[in-house]
Amino acid sequence: MAQQTPPIVLHAARLLQVDTGVVLRPGEILVEGERIRRWEFGGASQGAQVIDLGDVTLLPGLIDAHVHLFLHPGAEDLQTVKESVPWRTLLAEQAAKADLMAGYG
Repeated sequence: MAQQTPPIVLHAARLLQVDTGVVLRPGEILVEGERIRRWEFGGASQGAQVIDLGDVTLLPGLIDAHVHLFLHPGAEDLQTVKESVPWRTLLAEQAAKADLMAGYG
């Protein structure tokens, strides 16, 4: 039987409710496993590990809808000429994974 990890509460100075535009002070996000279960105004769940992020604003629900996975830092104007398509594809896959693991969907 897999051991379940305790829930995590991300605590920050503010949380923007993207759907309403309301800013909660302070704001918290409850994460259970790999899912955001809820966001709220303070009041961490009992038994949860609290991670205090300090003076930041949480933005749950935002999606990075514009990204250039096939461009990476460096001489962007020459990448399409000097780098092979297979190499650029490998780099793009790594960039997509990094974005996903950072919480962008």
